[in-house]
Amino acid sequence: ACGIEISQSHQIYVIVNICGEIVASERISKPFSDDREYINDVEKYREDFARRSGVDPQTVVGAGISVQGLINADQTSFSSHMLDNQRKIMIYPLTDKFPYIYLNDGTASCMSECYANQEERDFVYLMLSRTVGGAIVENGDIWQGVDSFAGEFGHMCIHPGDDKVCYCGGKGHAWCYLSSDRLEEICDRPYWNFFTQLEAGDPECRKFFDRFLDDLALLVYNVRMMHNSDVVLGGYLGTHLRPYLPDLEKRLQKLDHLYLESKTKVLIGQYDLEAAGVGAARYFIEQFIVSLS
Repeated sequence: ACGIEISQSHQIYVIVNICGEIVASERISKPFSDDREYINDVEKYREDFARRSGVDPQTVVGAGISVQGLINADQTSFSSHMLDNQRKIMIYPLTDKFPYIYLNDGTASCMSECYANQEERDFVYLMLSRTVGGAIVENGDIWQGVDSFAGEFGHMCIHPGDDKVCYCGGKGHAWCYLSSDRLEEICDRPYWNFFTQLEAGDPECRKFFDRFLDDLALLVYNVRMMHNSDVVLGGYLGTHLRPYLPDLEKRLQKLDHLYLESKTKVLIGQYDLEAAGVGAARYFIEQFIVSLS
Protein backbone atom coordinates (compact mmCIF):
# COMPACT_ATOMS: atom_id res chain seq x y z
CA ALA A 1 0.00 0.00 0.00
CA CYS A 2 1.03 3.61 -0.52
CA GLY A 3 1.14 6.33 2.10
CA ILE A 4 1.33 10.02 1.21
CA GLU A 5 1.87 12.82 3.71
CA ILE A 6 0.79 16.24 2.45
CA SER A 7 1.99 19.32 4.30
CA GLN A 8 2.22 23.03 3.57
CA SER A 9 5.72 22.83 2.10
CA HIS A 10 6.46 19.20 1.21
CA GLN A 11 5.18 15.70 0.52
CA ILE A 12 6.43 12.35 1.83
CA TYR A 13 5.73 9.14 -0.11
CA VAL A 14 6.12 5.66 1.36
CA ILE A 15 5.41 2.14 0.15
CA VAL A 16 4.64 -0.46 2.82
CA ASN A 17 4.56 -4.23 2.22
CA ILE A 18 2.13 -6.73 3.73
CA CYS A 19 4.46 -7.21 6.73
CA GLY A 20 4.21 -3.51 7.53
CA GLU A 21 7.79 -2.82 6.45
CA ILE A 22 8.82 0.30 4.55
CA VAL A 23 9.88 -0.78 1.05
CA ALA A 24 10.71 2.75 -0.13
CA SER A 25 10.28 6.34 1.00
CA GLU A 26 10.91 9.72 -0.51
CA ARG A 27 10.46 13.36 0.53
CA ILE A 28 10.01 16.20 -1.97
CA SER A 29 9.47 19.94 -1.65
CA LYS A 30 6.06 20.91 -2.99
CA PRO A 31 3.98 23.88 -1.73
CA PHE A 32 0.34 22.95 -1.07
CA SER A 33 -2.32 24.23 -3.43
CA ASP A 34 -6.07 23.72 -3.09
CA ASP A 35 -6.84 22.68 -6.65
CA ARG A 36 -7.32 19.71 -8.95
CA GLU A 37 -3.90 20.14 -10.59
CA TYR A 38 -2.12 19.67 -7.27
CA ILE A 39 -3.82 16.30 -6.66
CA ASN A 40 -3.17 15.27 -10.27
CA ASP A 41 0.53 15.95 -9.65
CA VAL A 42 0.39 13.91 -6.43
CA GLU A 43 -0.99 10.90 -8.30
CA LYS A 44 1.53 11.28 -11.14
CA TYR A 45 4.40 11.41 -8.66
CA ARG A 46 2.98 8.43 -6.70
CA GLU A 47 2.87 6.36 -9.90
CA ASP A 48 6.41 7.35 -10.84
CA PHE A 49 7.67 6.70 -7.31
CA ALA A 50 6.06 3.23 -7.27
CA ARG A 51 7.53 2.41 -10.68
CA ARG A 52 11.03 3.49 -9.64
CA SER A 53 10.65 1.40 -6.48
CA GLY A 54 9.87 -1.72 -8.52
CA VAL A 55 6.27 -2.07 -7.31
CA ASP A 56 3.79 -3.95 -9.51
CA PRO A 57 0.72 -1.65 -9.86
CA GLN A 58 -1.54 -4.71 -9.63
CA THR A 59 -0.34 -5.38 -6.07
CA VAL A 60 -1.30 -1.96 -4.66
CA VAL A 61 -4.34 -2.41 -2.38
CA GLY A 62 -4.88 1.26 -1.57
CA ALA A 63 -3.41 4.69 -0.82
CA GLY A 64 -3.76 6.61 2.41
CA ILE A 65 -3.26 10.38 2.32
CA SER A 66 -2.33 12.21 5.52
CA VAL A 67 -3.16 15.94 5.75
CA GLN A 68 -2.78 18.62 8.41
CA GLY A 69 -6.49 19.08 8.98
CA LEU A 70 -9.80 17.67 10.20
CA ILE A 71 -11.48 15.39 7.66
CA ASN A 72 -15.24 15.47 7.10
CA ALA A 73 -16.92 12.11 7.67
CA ASP A 74 -18.06 11.93 4.02
CA GLN A 75 -14.47 12.42 2.75
CA THR A 76 -15.48 15.36 0.52
CA SER A 77 -13.57 18.14 2.30
CA PHE A 78 -11.40 18.98 5.28
CA SER A 79 -10.65 22.09 7.31
CA SER A 80 -7.08 23.29 7.81
CA HIS A 81 -5.74 26.59 9.07
CA MET A 82 -2.22 25.23 8.60
CA LEU A 83 -2.39 24.33 4.91
CA ASP A 84 -4.25 27.25 3.38
CA ASN A 85 -5.88 29.26 6.19
CA GLN A 86 -9.25 28.06 4.95
CA ARG A 87 -12.07 26.55 6.93
CA LYS A 88 -12.96 24.13 4.12
CA ILE A 89 -10.68 22.57 1.49
CA MET A 90 -12.21 20.38 -1.18
CA ILE A 91 -11.03 16.77 -1.49
CA TYR A 92 -10.40 15.86 -5.12
CA PRO A 93 -10.39 12.21 -6.25
CA LEU A 94 -6.88 10.74 -6.31
CA THR A 95 -7.39 7.75 -8.60
CA ASP A 96 -9.97 5.20 -9.78
CA LYS A 97 -7.43 2.35 -9.87
CA PHE A 98 -7.73 1.40 -6.18
CA PRO A 99 -9.32 2.73 -2.96
CA TYR A 100 -7.91 5.74 -1.14
CA ILE A 101 -8.69 7.60 2.07
CA TYR A 102 -7.76 10.93 3.64
CA LEU A 103 -6.64 10.90 7.27
CA ASN A 104 -5.67 13.51 9.85
CA ASP A 105 -1.88 13.59 10.26
CA GLY A 106 -2.01 12.97 14.02
CA THR A 107 -4.39 10.04 13.58
CA ALA A 108 -2.30 8.54 10.76
CA SER A 109 0.91 8.88 12.80
CA CYS A 110 -0.75 7.20 15.77
CA MET A 111 -1.94 4.35 13.53
CA SER A 112 1.68 3.60 12.62
CA GLU A 113 2.44 3.22 16.33
CA CYS A 114 -0.62 1.01 16.94
CA TYR A 115 0.46 -1.39 14.22
CA ALA A 116 4.14 -1.39 15.22
CA ASN A 117 3.56 -2.02 18.94
CA GLN A 118 0.43 -4.09 19.43
CA GLU A 119 1.31 -4.89 23.05
CA GLU A 120 0.64 -1.24 23.93
CA ARG A 121 -3.18 -1.27 24.09
CA ASP A 122 -3.89 1.97 25.96
CA PHE A 123 -1.82 5.08 25.39
CA VAL A 124 -1.87 8.68 24.24
CA TYR A 125 0.13 9.51 21.13
CA LEU A 126 1.59 13.02 21.19
CA MET A 127 2.82 14.12 17.77
CA LEU A 128 5.50 16.82 17.78
CA SER A 129 6.10 17.99 14.22
CA ARG A 130 5.36 21.18 12.35
CA THR A 131 1.94 20.71 13.87
CA VAL A 132 1.31 19.40 17.37
CA GLY A 133 -1.46 16.85 17.71
CA GLY A 134 -1.99 13.18 18.30
CA ALA A 135 -4.59 10.63 19.23
CA ILE A 136 -6.02 8.63 22.14
CA VAL A 137 -5.84 4.83 22.00
CA GLU A 138 -8.15 2.72 24.14
CA ASN A 139 -7.97 -1.07 24.00
CA GLY A 140 -6.03 -0.90 20.75
CA ASP A 141 -8.50 1.39 18.95
CA ILE A 142 -8.19 5.11 18.28
CA TRP A 143 -10.91 7.07 20.07
CA GLN A 144 -11.80 10.09 17.94
CA GLY A 145 -14.53 11.66 20.06
CA VAL A 146 -18.02 12.88 19.17
CA ASP A 147 -16.84 15.34 16.50
CA SER A 148 -13.71 13.39 15.47
CA PHE A 149 -11.13 15.87 16.76
CA ALA A 150 -10.05 14.18 20.00
CA GLY A 151 -6.28 14.40 20.34
CA GLU A 152 -5.83 17.97 19.10
CA PHE A 153 -3.32 18.55 21.90
CA GLY A 154 -1.61 21.39 20.05
CA HIS A 155 -4.66 23.56 20.77
CA MET A 156 -4.62 22.94 24.52
CA CYS A 157 -3.82 26.22 26.27
CA ILE A 158 -0.77 25.78 28.51
CA HIS A 159 0.06 29.48 29.00
CA PRO A 160 -3.23 31.42 29.32
CA GLY A 161 -1.59 34.81 29.93
CA ASP A 162 0.88 34.64 27.06
CA ASP A 163 0.48 36.63 23.85
CA LYS A 164 1.99 34.02 21.52
CA VAL A 165 -0.61 33.36 18.82
CA CYS A 166 -1.38 29.90 17.43
CA TYR A 167 -2.09 29.50 13.71
CA CYS A 168 -5.74 28.94 14.67
CA GLY A 169 -5.87 32.42 16.25
CA GLY A 170 -5.85 31.32 19.91
CA LYS A 171 -3.18 32.40 22.37
CA GLY A 172 -0.91 30.33 24.58
CA HIS A 173 -1.62 27.04 22.80
CA ALA A 174 0.90 24.19 23.03
CA TRP A 175 1.70 24.55 19.31
CA CYS A 176 3.24 27.97 20.02
CA TYR A 177 5.97 26.35 22.14
CA LEU A 178 6.39 22.74 20.97
CA SER A 179 6.30 22.64 17.17
CA SER A 180 9.39 22.13 15.02
CA ASP A 181 8.87 25.69 13.75
CA ARG A 182 9.94 27.04 17.13
CA LEU A 183 13.24 25.16 17.00
CA GLU A 184 13.90 26.35 13.46
CA GLU A 185 13.37 29.95 14.55
CA ILE A 186 16.17 29.57 17.10
CA CYS A 187 18.82 28.07 14.81
CA ASP A 188 17.50 29.58 11.54
CA ARG A 189 17.95 26.15 9.93
CA PRO A 190 15.98 22.87 9.65
CA TYR A 191 14.99 21.55 13.09
CA TRP A 192 17.51 18.68 13.07
CA ASN A 193 20.29 21.29 13.09
CA PHE A 194 18.89 22.58 16.38
CA PHE A 195 19.77 19.28 18.07
CA THR A 196 23.23 19.30 16.49
CA GLN A 197 23.85 22.77 17.93
CA LEU A 198 22.33 21.71 21.26
CA GLU A 199 24.66 18.73 21.55
CA ALA A 200 27.58 21.00 20.63
CA GLY A 201 26.79 23.13 23.69
CA ASP A 202 25.23 26.17 22.03
CA PRO A 203 24.04 28.33 25.01
CA GLU A 204 21.11 29.88 23.14
CA CYS A 205 19.82 26.43 22.12
CA ARG A 206 20.27 25.14 25.68
CA LYS A 207 18.32 28.06 27.13
CA PHE A 208 15.48 27.55 24.68
CA PHE A 209 15.48 23.77 25.14
CA ASP A 210 15.08 24.16 28.91
CA ARG A 211 11.88 26.10 28.27
CA PHE A 212 10.86 23.55 25.63
CA LEU A 213 11.19 20.66 28.10
CA ASP A 214 9.28 22.61 30.77
CA ASP A 215 6.41 23.22 28.34
CA LEU A 216 6.47 19.61 27.11
CA ALA A 217 6.40 18.36 30.71
CA LEU A 218 3.38 20.58 31.39
CA LEU A 219 1.50 19.23 28.38
CA VAL A 220 2.41 15.60 29.17
CA TYR A 221 1.40 16.08 32.81
CA ASN A 222 -2.01 17.45 31.81
CA VAL A 223 -2.53 14.57 29.38
CA ARG A 224 -1.54 12.07 32.09
CA MET A 225 -4.01 13.61 34.53
CA MET A 226 -6.81 13.21 31.99
CA HIS A 227 -5.99 9.74 30.70
CA ASN A 228 -3.67 8.05 33.22
CA SER A 229 -1.91 6.07 30.50
CA ASP A 230 1.47 5.92 28.81
CA VAL A 231 2.35 8.86 26.54
CA VAL A 232 4.20 8.10 23.29
CA LEU A 233 6.16 11.01 21.81
CA GLY A 234 6.22 10.86 18.01
CA GLY A 235 6.45 13.07 14.97
CA TYR A 236 9.55 14.76 13.57
CA LEU A 237 10.82 15.76 17.02
CA GLY A 238 9.84 12.62 18.96
CA THR A 239 12.81 10.42 18.08
CA HIS A 240 15.23 13.27 18.83
CA LEU A 241 14.00 13.42 22.43
CA ARG A 242 15.15 9.95 23.52
CA PRO A 243 18.39 11.19 25.19
CA TYR A 244 16.39 13.78 27.15
CA LEU A 245 13.72 11.47 28.64
CA PRO A 246 15.38 11.35 32.12
CA ASP A 247 15.39 15.16 32.20
CA LEU A 248 11.74 15.24 31.11
CA GLU A 249 10.77 12.72 33.81
CA LYS A 250 12.42 14.91 36.50
CA ARG A 251 10.38 17.88 35.33
CA LEU A 252 7.21 15.76 35.42
CA GLN A 253 7.97 14.72 39.00
CA LYS A 254 8.23 18.38 40.03
CA LEU A 255 4.73 18.95 38.67
CA ASP A 256 3.31 16.01 40.65
CA HIS A 257 2.05 17.93 43.69
CA LEU A 258 -0.39 15.11 44.48
CA TYR A 259 2.54 12.67 44.83
CA LEU A 260 0.76 10.20 42.59
CA GLU A 261 4.02 8.51 41.56
CA SER A 262 2.39 7.42 38.33
CA LYS A 263 3.27 4.00 36.94
CA THR A 264 2.69 5.33 33.43
CA LYS A 265 5.69 5.92 31.18
CA VAL A 266 6.80 8.39 28.56
CA LEU A 267 7.92 6.45 25.48
CA ILE A 268 9.42 7.35 22.12
CA GLY A 269 7.61 6.45 18.90
CA GLN A 270 9.13 4.03 16.41
CA TYR A 271 8.85 6.22 13.33
CA ASP A 272 10.34 9.61 12.50
CA LEU A 273 9.59 11.38 9.21
CA GLU A 274 7.52 8.53 7.76
CA ALA A 275 5.10 8.08 10.69
CA ALA A 276 2.04 9.65 9.03
CA GLY A 277 2.71 8.01 5.67
CA VAL A 278 3.26 4.57 7.22
CA GLY A 279 0.07 4.82 9.28
CA ALA A 280 -1.94 5.93 6.24
CA ALA A 281 -0.58 3.04 4.16
CA ARG A 282 -1.07 0.43 6.87
CA TYR A 283 -4.75 1.35 7.06
CA PHE A 284 -5.17 -0.56 3.78
CA ILE A 285 -2.68 -3.29 4.68
CA GLU A 286 -4.75 -4.15 7.76
CA GLN A 287 -7.98 -4.09 5.74
CA PHE A 288 -6.43 -6.45 3.20
CA ILE A 289 -5.29 -8.86 5.92
CA VAL A 290 -8.78 -8.89 7.45
CA SER A 291 -10.31 -9.63 4.01
CA LEU A 292 -8.20 -12.80 3.80
CA SER A 293 -9.55 -14.25 7.05
